[in-house]
Amino acid sequence: MPANSPVRSPSSLDLLIAAGISLDPPLLAEADEPMPPSSGDDLLGGSGALDDDPVALLEEVRRSAPASPNKASLSYQFDDLEKFRMQVAALRCSPDAESPYMPFTSVGETRELEGQMDGAASLKPVSSGRVGENANSVAPPTNVLAPIPDKQPTLPAPRPDLPLYRSKPDSLKPNPPSATLTSKQEIRKYVLEQEAKIAELVDFTRKEERKYKRIGAMRVAQDKKMLARRVVVTNIAASAGEEELWDVFREYDVASIIILEERHPINRTRAAYVSFHDEETALAASKLKADVFCMSVRIRTFLKSMSYMDYRSQPSVMGPATATRKWPNPTLAILERRPNGTLFHNSLHIVPGLWIAVPGTYHNTGNPTYIMEEQERKSYDRKIAELRVREYPMLSAEYFQGTTYLDHAGTALYAKSLIERFSADMMSNLFGNPHSASNSSQLTARRIEDVRMRLLGLSNADPEDFDVVFVANATAGIKLVMEAFAASETGFWYGYHRDAHTSLIGVRESAKEHRCFASDQEVEGWIDDGNQEHHAGLFAFPAQSNMNGRRLPLDWIRRIRTNKGGKVHTLLDAAALVSTSPLWLGDSASAPDFTVLSLYKIFGFPDLGALIVRKDSASVFDRRRYFGGGTVEMVVCLKEQWHAKKSDTLHERLEDGTLPIHSIMALETAMTVHQELFKSLEEISRHTTYLAARLYDDLAALRHANGSALCQIYKGASSVYGDARSQGPIVAFNMRNHLGGWISNAEVEKLTAVKNIQLRTGGLCNPGGVAFSLGLSPWEMKENFSAGQRCGNDNDIIRAKPTGMIRVSLGAMSTLTDVSTFVGFLREFFIDNSPLDRIPPVIPLVVEPPTGHWHVESLSIYPLKSCGAWSVPHGMAWEIRPEGLAWDREWCLVHQGTGAALSQKRYPKMALIRPSIDLEEGVLRIELTGSLRESTPENSITVPLSADPRMFSPDSLYKDSAAKVCGDSIRAKTYKSSRVSAFFSQALGVACHLARFPAVGAGNSSTSPRHAKAHLQKSNKENCNMHVPGAFPDAQPQALGAKPRPILLSNESPILTISRSSLNRLNEQIKIKGGKAAKAEVFRANIVVAESMAVPAGSEQPYAEDNWRYLRIGTQYFDMLGPCRRCQMICVDQKTAEKNEEPFVTLSKTRRFDGRVYFGEHTSHIPIADSANPLAQFPTIAVGDTVQPFLEDEVNQDEGLRMLVQ
Repeated sequence: MPANSPVRSPSSLDLLIAAGISLDPPLLAEADEPMPPSSGDDLLGGSGALDDDPVALLEEVRRSAPASPNKASLSYQFDDLEKFRMQVAALRCSPDAESPYMPFTSVGETRELEGQMDGAASLKPVSSGRVGENANSVAPPTNVLAPIPDKQPTLPAPRPDLPLYRSKPDSLKPNPPSATLTSKQEIRKYVLEQEAKIAELVDFTRKEERKYKRIGAMRVAQDKKMLARRVVVTNIAASAGEEELWDVFREYDVASIIILEERHPINRTRAAYVSFHDEETALAASKLKADVFCMSVRIRTFLKSMSYMDYRSQPSVMGPATATRKWPNPTLAILERRPNGTLFHNSLHIVPGLWIAVPGTYHNTGNPTYIMEEQERKSYDRKIAELRVREYPMLSAEYFQGTTYLDHAGTALYAKSLIERFSADMMSNLFGNPHSASNSSQLTARRIEDVRMRLLGLSNADPEDFDVVFVANATAGIKLVMEAFAASETGFWYGYHRDAHTSLIGVRESAKEHRCFASDQEVEGWIDDGNQEHHAGLFAFPAQSNMNGRRLPLDWIRRIRTNKGGKVHTLLDAAALVSTSPLWLGDSASAPDFTVLSLYKIFGFPDLGALIVRKDSASVFDRRRYFGGGTVEMVVCLKEQWHAKKSDTLHERLEDGTLPIHSIMALETAMTVHQELFKSLEEISRHTTYLAARLYDDLAALRHANGSALCQIYKGASSVYGDARSQGPIVAFNMRNHLGGWISNAEVEKLTAVKNIQLRTGGLCNPGGVAFSLGLSPWEMKENFSAGQRCGNDNDIIRAKPTGMIRVSLGAMSTLTDVSTFVGFLREFFIDNSPLDRIPPVIPLVVEPPTGHWHVESLSIYPLKSCGAWSVPHGMAWEIRPEGLAWDREWCLVHQGTGAALSQKRYPKMALIRPSIDLEEGVLRIELTGSLRESTPENSITVPLSADPRMFSPDSLYKDSAAKVCGDSIRAKTYKSSRVSAFFSQALGVACHLARFPAVGAGNSSTSPRHAKAHLQKSNKENCNMHVPGAFPDAQPQALGAKPRPILLSNESPILTISRSSLNRLNEQIKIKGGKAAKAEVFRANIVVAESMAVPAGSEQPYAEDNWRYLRIGTQYFDMLGPCRRCQMICVDQKTAEKNEEPFVTLSKTRRFDGRVYFGEHTSHIPIADSANPLAQFPTIAVGDTVQPFLEDEVNQDEGLRMLVQ
């Protein structure tokens, strides 16, 4: 036990028999000189004037005992002390080890040993008594420790050749007091004898300690070379393992990696040491910075000078560690493990598990401070569990079948005694309207002011510097501040942080200028920027994110006040923070100007909020115009318009109307009950911080049978669970199945409702934080909204991205049982524990290179039907939808008179209209090229990608209209904007509108009423035995009842595929006759496949696609529907819009079958039926993907294809 640990006050006999003895042997080395033996006169004060009362003698001894820092705060009877000394000596000596230090193998053994030692030196008091009460005996006084139980822990025997503590000479063994000590003289003599022996024992122990340190120094000298070849990695995330560390050091010559089993008791991180083959490599590796599972990895190495390097943030060198240096983090204490299992640190050997503190060292499992903290947290948790039984019956199994409440960020739960006391208060007192002068009214007024002062005291706010305004909730407080700034004649500038609650974001609608800061770094840069805002400013941010619980820097407030010259005020949303942590407003200079609270998030009841205003900033409210009952002294409204506002206090000017007096009375009761139940917010903070660390650690450790993680946790980059300064008790996450696909949060909520688990899912009223964490662009959020996504509905995974997340938040009455219940719930319903040999085969995320030699040369989409192509950039994964590639042929130009879709056949200049997809901005950009640039005053225009243009701009409204595409009558949405219509009409010289298909409101594009043509199949050639280049195989008629394939505005099929080898053969034939070679663009294909450049000349396979039945591109499969019939439109040059004869003339001679000309293959994507598969949630292909064709009889060669086809 550490010497400075808080313990009980020692009794008289304690000090008498143990003065000068420390139970922590290493601590004795702190003294410069041994403690000299005390003489009897010194011990007894030299007075000699004691009376005959033995009790008075002992009291005098206690008062006169020397105050030594080495004196034990807690002592044992002599036999117990000796046994404890011998146990320590035995534990430090092991006959099986290479050195006299105890081997250590696991955390479990350490904790078991700690329990044994704790039992051997238990704090069980024996019966109390007073010396002299019985003439025949002396009963031990209260709190003297009872003798050690007969059953002792099994301990290794000391090594005789090199003992750390020798067996103490019998002459030094203290004797217990005799039962016949009755007179003052006998007691005096006994005291002097025992004190002399104790002094000799102390001197003996110190000598042994000096030898112990010499042994440690010898070990240091032996191990310097070994240490120079090793680095220590600390703060390794609980979910990371040896595989991740090998990946971190993959560029270095690693000899071995060993991860220590010990975990930090709070954040559950681990440490490891990595050995290299030489010192130079170790030194180079120590300079590496890396992340393992989102946990910052600290890498350290010992140099020959025994100093260590710290590369956590900025490279820096710290001096040699000394016995007085405190390590900056408990995790850093683990620096080396000896072969026999002991830990090496600071030129001393630490034996884990003993209650012995080495100066200047911390050990994450052996340090008593952290062991005691862990035990204290568990003890407090047990008390909360007992408290819940009587105070929160709404959670009990008796009433509600056992509810697990995990939504404290939404509201806390109210205690039973709170409601009972409030009810009694209401029944025993008469509270009137405080605006009256009656006794009941004055009672109400006094109680309200008392509550106001007490609420300020909760945040250590001085009433001289702050005032409290009662409001409905935090949002009402924010609105009150906003109205004051909006009353400014010149307007105001407003800035808010990305993590702001929706209520803070809404203030921007009243601001003249506003800015959203996307990161902490942006805020830091703005604060340090010397440029001042042109208007009065207000900067708002949350003290704690209500989404993921990360805590933002509160020192921004002071810096803004200093750097911005007082021109920018600060608004702090403390609603989430104060629910489980204290808010300190003791320093007015660094406190926010305005602080909003939601008190029901602290106490559960009443439903009340508060606005704490710094009085130096109260002048902001002078501009406020509205007044109501209670905020004015007098109002004139007949003939003249005049009023006089109240001016005594700020809250009188702002609390319009009658206050919610009964809620304020309930608040007083709530604060009293809360303090009685939970002591303080500081204690709640420690408790919830501990629970949150356990929850985070357990969630991060959840794994499917195949090793993949279940939870994707959204944590701030600077947040550390277990550190209340950076992280609150909230965990936000989503879940993936064993295939890597997202699990619907709607399904999670349905199951939690069945299991009586209360939590929150969706957007969490934190749009900035959710969008940032999920990687949602603004246009995507608008697109999701127009597609029907709403917070809380089932449409929560769109384009393989979740639209919200799961939030679990803990509070004052949460327990470890809540954590284990929820983790067990996830393990039961969402962990896939199927043996690997029983998991059905799935299409792998990474496909091995096929034996063939085909790949995707290019991907093209045609957003505007019959206009130019847009090429998908190389390496960009492009979404495949049921109707084809994303955004392909969704727009068209329709004739204003006939409603028919325009085509290049009649308007070849449409090839000069070039659309492009801008996913960053979420718009379709349309530019004019070539000769069209001179035909219109503007050469480009943009329209939103969102299916509902109203989400972007009121100018992009549309109207229902009828249109015709390839003979099909459809209903489309025509853009009403005259600017858009004029752009295209002037460019083409024909009156036309821009239209989109399918009509908005259909939900999503999969509801298209158009489908691929039924005639699409492999050609029914009569001469099926004709085997010449370009000949078609036998027909494979479509299966009856086959599911129709939806299309948008394409002519016949969702996707068109052509082969570069076929195009090359065609161009060879064209050039032989002196024609101009055709480019791939004229065939308006979506996918161009090509053979490898390594294919020998003459080995190409032109028109091989005629025989292909299926394709695998990357990880996706496609059905080859049949050949594409060609018309003269392929003769339009896509660069110049000029018409040529080729390639149609040559094709008509070489590729005419059944009276039709063919080139290219109609293609359709084969969707994966398993919605849990990420390949099904968001199917994509990319330029460069490998292509594997399959003939009709080759289906069984690919397991994935076989499953899809069958």
